[in-house]
Amino acid sequence: KDGLRLIRGNSESTGFYNPHTIDTLYLTFSQPDYWTLLINNFETKTDLVAKMVYRKAVYNDVGVRFKGEISYRIVQGKKKSFNITLDYLHEDQNIEGYTTLNLNNAAEDRSRLREFLYEYFNRRHIPAVKANFAILNINGENWGIYVNVQQLNKPHAREWFTDADATRWRAEPIARTLPGASGGNFGAGFSSINYLNTMDTTMYQKYYILKNSYKKNPWDDLVKACYALNKTPTETLIDSLGKYMDID
Repeated sequence: KDGLRLIRGNSESTGFYNPHTIDTLYLTFSQPDYWTLLINNFETKTDLVAKMVYRKAVYNDVGVRFKGEISYRIVQGKKKSFNITLDYLHEDQNIEGYTTLNLNNAAEDRSRLREFLYEYFNRRHIPAVKANFAILNINGENWGIYVNVQQLNKPHAREWFTDADATRWRAEPIARTLPGASGGNFGAGFSSINYLNTMDTTMYQKYYILKNSYKKNPWDDLVKACYALNKTPTETLIDSLGKYMDID
């Protein structure tokens, strides 16, 4: 209704996510055992401090950690996916307003094109993220091409919607199962907007991590959305679900 989706969907990304440029990001770790520290920090998602250089601009004390789940575990060599937090210690550090960078290793995709093409064409129809390619250099060593993918956060919401105060969750992998629910990777059956047969928000807090919220009781909204999606009759689903989720 606000027209932002049509404008963004038909506009070419420029600047940091320009699909026609491939820039190099230079990371420098002062810790001689930085690789071991990154591995040890994977489960806790703890950042390791480093210096980053992009187009001759220096970003001191950025936070770096490995990201992903399957993409992390199936890659036996060094080409892991990285999450870089520019404002980790300095709140004013950003690149064109972007404070969190995602460098994906495109595991199981030798072409390195699938994720980029998916986001590129999806942006014509839905609020998909921006993506291009970047070269990563760590302590003077070229680690090759990565897929540079925009973070789903407030800057992303601001680009697409008039209200950027969106609540965001992360669905974590769940190994255990519940009676009557299907198992699978990334919490299928539990954290895939499933109704868990209860309105008790504490049950849902086991399967989602609240990343950002600007509301007093965000968990209530999640449970209501799950209930509406799974329990509302098909003929009234659109009218009911629109009260709890942004739908097109």
